[in-house]
Amino acid sequence: MKNILLLIMILSISMAFANPTYYPTTTIAEDFGATWCGGCIDAAAGMAIMNDTYNSGEFFSVNYFTTSGDLSNAEVDARFTHYEVFGVPTVIFNGKTRMSGNGSEMADGTLFEANYQKYKFNASPLKIDIAQFTPTNGHFTGSVTMLSPSITLTNQNIYFLLMEDDVTTVDSRVTRSIFSQNISLTGENSVSNFDVNFTINPAWNQANLWAAVFVQLDNNTVLQAASTIPVPDHYLRAAFDWSVSDIGAPNTSYLGEDFYLFNLGLADTYNTRIVVDSAPEGWYFNYCEGENCYPGSILIPHSLAAGEVKGFHLNLSIGASGLAIFHFEVTSPNIGTMIIPFRIHTSDYVANDDVLITSPIRMGKNFPNPFNRETKIQVFADKGNSNATIDIYNIKGQLVKSITHHNLSSGANEITLKLDQSEASSLSSGVYYYCLQGSTEPARKMLMLKQ
Repeated sequence: MKNILLLIMILSISMAFANPTYYPTTTIAEDFGATWCGGCIDAAAGMAIMNDTYNSGEFFSVNYFTTSGDLSNAEVDARFTHYEVFGVPTVIFNGKTRMSGNGSEMADGTLFEANYQKYKFNASPLKIDIAQFTPTNGHFTGSVTMLSPSITLTNQNIYFLLMEDDVTTVDSRVTRSIFSQNISLTGENSVSNFDVNFTINPAWNQANLWAAVFVQLDNNTVLQAASTIPVPDHYLRAAFDWSVSDIGAPNTSYLGEDFYLFNLGLADTYNTRIVVDSAPEGWYFNYCEGENCYPGSILIPHSLAAGEVKGFHLNLSIGASGLAIFHFEVTSPNIGTMIIPFRIHTSDYVANDDVLITSPIRMGKNFPNPFNRETKIQVFADKGNSNATIDIYNIKGQLVKSITHHNLSSGANEITLKLDQSEASSLSSGVYYYCLQGSTEPARKMLMLKQ
């Protein structure tokens, strides 16, 4: 009876969904190596496992070879210089996460898999559509669309890459050409078309040529990537622009932010449910799709047409204090099982490497994220009249700004980070970290994209 009453309650407070202003991110792994590098075989083996595990709409890798005869060229060497890669093998995910060395963790893909999980459900403000690639003459066309109403790109970089697969038994996805142009996008649904030509060497196997394109900011963050490598007929992605770890108050209801399923393949029917791994007493797990809300543990079928996007949000009843670990499960005979992990802990605890530490003041997420010059950071206080200072750091660990808020109210508060004109002009777009001064709570990440 209690579960029925709870379902009636959540039906009355369900929310309608707007179309997402983002698209699932395709991760590109740039693998720097050389034919004379023994350890590069480990990186190549791990990359092969990743490419076999994920389709190219989720993840794909490209290889750059230096001082390796006809596998090398000046354009590829320029990428080594761009990233200041001085040792091989080095693998860089989405322009940001760098892995070097060799060994079993590279060879079996463990290291790469762990780092890919950071990007697996990332939302990108960009959508790339490839219209045509002709291997015989190298003609490559398509478009990049800005989905976000709040982000502007000005003179950023769009790269075009030609790769050849299976050049030798061990050398795959060898980059034959890579060059860039500037790209600018202003406003939601603004479009930048591209129409470029690669020079094709007759000695290359045209049947094994693939083209790729990616947009990279000046700070090296890759916002989106795409390639002509085929994807399966049935193909589902999930994406959201918020953290899978969040905070809720004990003995209250919790309404999560929207997350979306993108059916990027043929029409299909999917079953969804919530699976609870561990949770404190008195927690109930439900989720909603628009005005329809469902008990979390029951399999619910959903039909998605080709190209259809479906939004959900978590709708929980939080009981006792503590940490809940659970996942949203999506299954179909055509795709198998997709798992989206979540962690929600109550506001009187903070999570630190799976150890719960009591703290009188705790940080929440910032919104909007990404932001331009202003964002609000959630802060929870056990008692009123408390003071909190939040420090902002760049990716080099340098302090760029501190914000002090006096006389916090008991419960939830918002601290505004607002950059004046001089501060905004001195900072570049990219990832920044914020942390609570004097606290052992881990720093949180936010993304600034300047307009």
